[in-house]
Amino acid sequence: MTLPLRLRWLTAEACLELTVGGLFLRLLSFERITRIYANPESAPSLHNDKLPWEVKTALRYAGHLLPWKSKCLVRALAARKMLARRKLPSTLSLGVLRPGNHKTAAHAWLTAGNLEVVEKNGEWTELFSF
Repeated sequence: MTLPLRLRWLTAEACLELTVGGLFLRLLSFERITRIYANPESAPSLHNDKLPWEVKTALRYAGHLLPWKSKCLVRALAARKMLARRKLPSTLSLGVLRPGNHKTAAHAWLTAGNLEVVEKNGEWTELFSF
């Protein structure tokens, strides 16, 4: 891998967090997951504008390394944990979309500051955020 060392470490962390998040979704109640993935208690004194971009990039690389495809909620949980570990707050949102065929689709996205770390990609109706 020809990535900078910091991005390699973040990619390894993203692989771990994607795995743990996927397991948690299968084993734990959503109420417990919202407590585990809560925002950090205090914001950092120095805001790091580069970190959300690095986490987004690391998640993209990790998605190519893992033998399974991580869904949007798993990616959002992984990004949330990576940002919270560095005391950077974010907003994880859950929404729905009702396309023309009347089937309801669900999606999760995560924003940190002005950046969508896990992208919204469309006109989703937000139902819940934390």
